[in-house]
Amino acid sequence: MAAQPTLRPSNTALSFQFTGDFADEGQLNFYEASRFIYGASRFVYTLEHFRQTGVVLQRINRRIDANFNIRAPQSGSWVLDVLAGAAPIVGAAPAASALLEVPLKVLTAWVIKKLTGGNANQIEAILKIEQERTKQSRQETRRLELQAMTTNKLAGIIEQEAKRKDDVLNRMLDELRDARQEAKLHERRDEQLKAYEPELQKVREKDLKKLLIRARSQVTEMGLPLKGSASRLMIGGKSDDDKIVFLTRKTIDLVEGNAEDSTAVDVVVDVVRFDKESGWGKFRVENELGQISFFIPTDQRRELKGEVIEAMKHENVSMTIRYVRDKQKTIKYARVETVLLLE
Repeated sequence: MAAQPTLRPSNTALSFQFTGDFADEGQLNFYEASRFIYGASRFVYTLEHFRQTGVVLQRINRRIDANFNIRAPQSGSWVLDVLAGAAPIVGAAPAASALLEVPLKVLTAWVIKKLTGGNANQIEAILKIEQERTKQSRQETRRLELQAMTTNKLAGIIEQEAKRKDDVLNRMLDELRDARQEAKLHERRDEQLKAYEPELQKVREKDLKKLLIRARSQVTEMGLPLKGSASRLMIGGKSDDDKIVFLTRKTIDLVEGNAEDSTAVDVVVDVVRFDKESGWGKFRVENELGQISFFIPTDQRRELKGEVIEAMKHENVSMTIRYVRDKQKTIKYARVETVLLLE
């Protein structure tokens, strides 16, 4: 009789779920998926080693006292389950003993909240709604007010706005949906973080700083599909009710240090090239030197990609765009909102 295979650990330590566009068909761009897995694997092992020892790894190697496997792809949205198979912990540093009580998914949520500020989609949606209603430029003082609010308070504002059901909201259905989903997951996140607050507060400031420096590039890699073949990434436990992190392209921009302009501008452009699959392209802006990258978000791509393809046949077209800039205010790329062919 054939020997029975040895059963591997099957408890899910962390689950990543991409949704939107190709991800809803169980697919991701091959390059983007490869970069995501590379970043996610480094991130998971970095956090697990820090959880065990309180030390931030400078490089990943086989001496980490942990082993994680991944489950085969599943049908539906693009899901990756990380299965825990940690080796016995020997000689863990005393400073790290408190973190051993913190589940990996909670530590993940804590680190990502530190990197992103926590509720970017809710804050941006509220600012945009208020700007549309008053026709005034967004003010930094209002942004700071919103950043100081709890997730529950932000969720309350979002729900109040959603009840108004006017033309402003009709133009912002995608942003509103993401804000409401973020609120739902992050209320759950804050509850779990509160349960482990005593342990997390014991992490020294200098160790946290090192950890965030190391994790920033890893989370950026994990978010690469959000700039192409997916719209949202949810992280947490295996079930939908156990997801506690919500990421979009906007939150990855924040991790990278980029910020979208508060107001849109109308520009005349010459479209040089456009990839209808990824939504990325290049154009020249009238009276500006050089080419600028532009991007059509996943949820708008079906509506706008035909217009952009048609625009490539014309020398000049009008677009409404928002620039995304780095901390030095240098333009990184533009997000396209509308396209209008000129006569």
